Amino acid sequence: MKYPQDARDKDIQGKVIVQFVINTEGNVDRIKILNSLNPSCDAEVIKIIRSSPKWVPGKMGGKVVNQMFVIPVVFSLSHAN
Repeated sequence: MKYPQDARDKDIQGKVIVQFVINTEGNVDRIKILNSLNPSCDAEVIKIIRSSPKWVPGKMGGKVVNQMFVIPVVFSLSHAN
């Protein structure tokens, strides 16, 4: 993940909460930002989720099913004193 330069310049830090579905083929689908931090940080999170390798789809009762995930992505800058 690359920290967006505009967010770095403005000292923007915090959490982006992203929701997405892994479909029955193991592909990422229906990405949605639930908690936005900054448009460029949100875009970086979406880019990272979209570029993830194929997932192993979920199973329920022996059948392959769509599975929803909600994860936090933290943007934090270290400041030297």
